[in-house]
Amino acid sequence: MASQVPPKKGVAFSVGLVLRKTDNLVITNPGTITALISKDFGDYAAIGTVTKEDTTYGQIKLALTNAEATADVIMLYVIDNTSGCVAWTETLYTAVCTIDDLKTAIDLIKAKTDYLPSDTPLDAAGLRGAVGLATANLDTQLGTKPSLAQIASEVYDILATDGLAEPGSVPAANATAFQKLAFLFMLARNKKLQTKTSPTASLCNDAGSVIATSSVTDDGETTTVNEWA
Repeated sequence: MASQVPPKKGVAFSVGLVLRKTDNLVITNPGTITALISKDFGDYAAIGTVTKEDTTYGQIKLALTNAEATADVIMLYVIDNTSGCVAWTETLYTAVCTIDDLKTAIDLIKAKTDYLPSDTPLDAAGLRGAVGLATANLDTQLGTKPSLAQIASEVYDILATDGLAEPGSVPAANATAFQKLAFLFMLARNKKLQTKTSPTASLCNDAGSVIATSSVTDDGETTTVNEWA
């Protein structure tokens, strides 16, 4: 049976009780029962469903409906026509959720927070377990990932050790940075040819072969060296 503690506002629930006489003895076989309810300190009204559960122990059940449970404060009054019967009274305070509702919410939260890392840094196996991966190969992959020092060493090796071949032609406008840098180096280092009668300048590679040309014009005021091609 689902928990009814505390009673949930607007949700039907049952209340069990026994009636006693002035001598404190239980009324084992109640007579005509009068059961009343007051919601939020309003007027009392008859409870819809009242059941005598047995005639040996005097158990009585009040089955409150959704409507009867729609209140923040519920006051109950029960008495029967047995001589010397003392009225049974109870005040109940409803809530928006029961203990079972809270447990369900806590379990849902716990299912998520169980995957949060602990204060201790996770190793490769711990990380794999935290994210729910069962592939053992991930341990090897994480264990062999390059360190920052290794990455820096590779970058240095590219810049300081690896050679960069001369381009065989003029790099395109959207060529890589290394291709453009190599062409600039050729312009600064390699042989360039132009005769006084030729309107064309030539750029040679390291072997002395022409790999690019540029037309040169002079109108007596402005010398124009056009794009290498």
